[in-house]
Amino acid sequence: MNWIVLAGLCCLFIIALWQRPREKEMLLPARLFLFFMIGSFSFRFIPGTDSYWFLPLGFLLGWWFVAKRSKHNQMNKKIALLFGLVYLILIESIPFTTFSDIRELRTEQQYKQQFQDVTAMHRFAENAPFLDALGHDIQRLRLADSNQDYAAEQDPMILFRAWVLNQRGIDIPSYEWLNFGIRESYPEYWFQSKRPDRLTNQEYITFGDEGYFGLFKRKDEHSPFRMVLAIEFRGFANGRPGLFSW
Repeated sequence: MNWIVLAGLCCLFIIALWQRPREKEMLLPARLFLFFMIGSFSFRFIPGTDSYWFLPLGFLLGWWFVAKRSKHNQMNKKIALLFGLVYLILIESIPFTTFSDIRELRTEQQYKQQFQDVTAMHRFAENAPFLDALGHDIQRLRLADSNQDYAAEQDPMILFRAWVLNQRGIDIPSYEWLNFGIRESYPEYWFQSKRPDRLTNQEYITFGDEGYFGLFKRKDEHSPFRMVLAIEFRGFANGRPGLFSW
């Protein structure tokens, strides 16, 4: 999305300077673009981990240079610096968004349409450490139950169950209970797993009207599934899900 902002400003920049008088100067278009880029340079002060301040250092130094050292096209160069400053402010205030992000948002919207009321959404990075820790906890439970080595932390169904129970503050007494005993303890519990393709796994869990949806992805058929999205919701929009046709 940032390159769209840059392209729009460049178009306005060209239009703004097109009709202005220009003095003869070698490589003037390249010089003006250089001043635009200088105007967008900043120095960041980081007082804390959650916020920072930026100083438009390029704009200030460029303005001083144009005022003191440049002999030709001063106003055009100042306009270029101003456009660079505007670009800097926009980039610092608009979250960085790529086309991949836009596609993911559209996909998320498709998933959200299945539910009557979405109460929370969770997005997970591929290397989210707490998901690895949760998987290792599941593995320890598995080994304690059967003393057999099995990659339970890579099973989307088991991992999502553990995540949901953790969200609800429910302790997991054993791997066998996690796999077979939840419904005996919670009669309102319901789950369903779907795999619309070999690289995507979808998990649904409900406790009465309260539900959880988990989306798992993997790079190829030999890679483990990783949870990338979880949605907390109340009620299905069109009944419990069947086979997807997306």
